[in-house]
Amino acid sequence: MMVGDDATMPDAAMMQDAATMQDAAADAGNAVTRGTITVTVYADGVDGNPGAPLAGAHVYFVEPDNTTTTVLTGADGVATAQKPDNTTVWVVHRHGTTNFAIDTYEGLKIGDSIIDGAPIPPGPNTVVGTAYVAFPSFSDATLYNLSLSCTSGTAASLSPIAESFVACPQKMTANALMWATDSTGHLGYTSATDVDLTAHTSAGTAVVLPAFQPGATITVTLTNLPFSMGESQADLYVQYTKGTDPTIVQDVELREGTLTDTMTGSAPIVPFGDRTRVVGVVNIGRNTYAYNYDATTAALLSDVTIDANTMVHPASTWQYDAVTNSVTWSQLVSGVDPTVVRSVINWGSVDWYLTAPYSGSPSLALPAFPSDLASLMSNPSNAAFKQINLTSYGGKVYHDVLVGNLGGAPSWTIGVGP
Repeated sequence: MMVGDDATMPDAAMMQDAATMQDAAADAGNAVTRGTITVTVYADGVDGNPGAPLAGAHVYFVEPDNTTTTVLTGADGVATAQKPDNTTVWVVHRHGTTNFAIDTYEGLKIGDSIIDGAPIPPGPNTVVGTAYVAFPSFSDATLYNLSLSCTSGTAASLSPIAESFVACPQKMTANALMWATDSTGHLGYTSATDVDLTAHTSAGTAVVLPAFQPGATITVTLTNLPFSMGESQADLYVQYTKGTDPTIVQDVELREGTLTDTMTGSAPIVPFGDRTRVVGVVNIGRNTYAYNYDATTAALLSDVTIDANTMVHPASTWQYDAVTNSVTWSQLVSGVDPTVVRSVINWGSVDWYLTAPYSGSPSLALPAFPSDLASLMSNPSNAAFKQINLTSYGGKVYHDVLVGNLGGAPSWTIGVGP
């Protein structure tokens, strides 16, 4: 019997088919899962009107193995590509023939839709009318402060007040808030909502505010401050807003300082609105470490507690490591890891903004520029401006930052320079 006739041995065709199946299985096992990643680009004010979709912008989708796809944004400012998880996106804003602003975002996932730039244009600035507001007196107060939707606000001593307004979305549903302080320091306020500014354009048709009511008190307390590092100081602002109206109906400053782990400040405030934002600067170790704090709560708060345990690590000393092509910095053990790391580097004609996750240590590996942009890259050590911004967002992860899922989460940001 010839070997080829042995029924226990596969013939050549069977062996070839088996090999093909094995190769196909291997290819399937090594296949990279891809899906749609979307980037919407808005003009930055130099390459187009702020808030307008930017057509014709170059967007580079770079896969983990450095495979690169270049897409031009359409008239809607949108660029899409079929890419795997952990894709890096580069968006190029041309500021002339030799000047560029480049935004880089690491760690995109299948299905992500991110926004580059600000989709909301600046508010209207063309005056379309003058609204009149009449008000009663409050004790012996001599100065009355008016916050009015679609206006910049004003102060006056006599009623009525005439205020120019612009064509903002709230001009027919405006919020009007007035407050005053008497000679004994008591705060009073009066208000009206859903005011049609276009119906009150003369002294005879002025909107009439009701009697003044007593004001309230806002208290902001910081806890768990690292007092072992020295004095802590804060310059914070409490801002109230109402609904979708961007007008800050009142902005109260609180200056605080302490040598302990707790710092408290309070001030009179008008209890009007349904959003409370606390924003400002917190210094640790006097001015050794300066943080920007920002948090918004969907409620009208009279007491706010800020837990300093959620602040990002105190950090300093930006350095560039040419061997690893990375930026490093020094940081203390206290505090929490950053949710996001943002690098800003300027070479004069090129501004490069890199958004990346925290690596687990105080270092940021700089990705290689796509080949089309390689000539724009320079030595970061020689940059005119260089800084790392480290931000912790309470209850959020890096991917939340990437897709804009922050919802007013409290944040601590520290900038690290050379």
